[in-house]
Order: sequence, then structure tokens, then C-alpha cells
Amino acid sequence: MEDIIYREIVSVDLKGRLTIPKYIRDEIGLVEGGKVVVEVDRLNKKLIIKPVDVKTQLCSVVGEKINDIGEFLNELAKYRDKAFIDILDLRCYKVFDGGYECRAIISIRGHDGCGVLENISKLLLITSL
Repeated sequence: MEDIIYREIVSVDLKGRLTIPKYIRDEIGLVEGGKVVVEVDRLNKKLIIKPVDVKTQLCSVVGEKINDIGEFLNELAKYRDKAFIDILDLRCYKVFDGGYECRAIISIRGHDGCGVLENISKLLLITSL
């Protein structure tokens, strides 16, 4: 059962933006310039919007020439306990010369940032978001 304390009807503008009322932003700790994770529940046709804690660093990670996506995930998972990471989004695309290119959005809590991921093999690019 969901613990819903507020329900509001808001409009979506031409660019797909919606305005979250201030009392709701205050309730969940969402501040101007803050980041949110937007999830889509396709089965129930729901958007789930979660604020990202200000102590959390978001990183974009791109890996190339990955033959086994599971192996790439296992390599990221090695850092889960050590770096307190969560994989928020992972998308892999088949490339022409074989293998995959994978892009992930990672959240890191309580560390100096994205640098903790630099030892993962086959990473092409790590950037802060």
C-alpha cells in the first residue's frame, strides 16, 4: 500500500515540464537546482519522481567494446559496497564491430565523487552530472 499524503493535479507545458507545488517540494526536500530521478512504471502508467540527496554525486559512465553486459554490471557491482554506488540507469547498444556500448548513470554517496570509478576497465568516459 502506498503512503500518499498529498495528491495534486498539475499541468504539463509544451516542453513537457510540470510544476511541483512548493508545499510538496518542501515535504520531499526538493530545492531549486536540485536533481531528481524520474522512473517510469510502464505497467501502471506512473511516473515516480525521487529527489537526489545533495550529498550524492551523480556520474555518467560510458563503457565501450563490452562483449558481456553481465560482466560489465559485475564490475560496477564490485564498487557497490566500497563506494556506496547505485546504478540508476543502464542502456546498452549493439555496435557494428561486435559487442556493446553501455551508458550508465551512477549515484555515489559519501565519497569524493566520480574518481572512485576510474579503475573500472573498458570505461571510455566518466563525467559528473
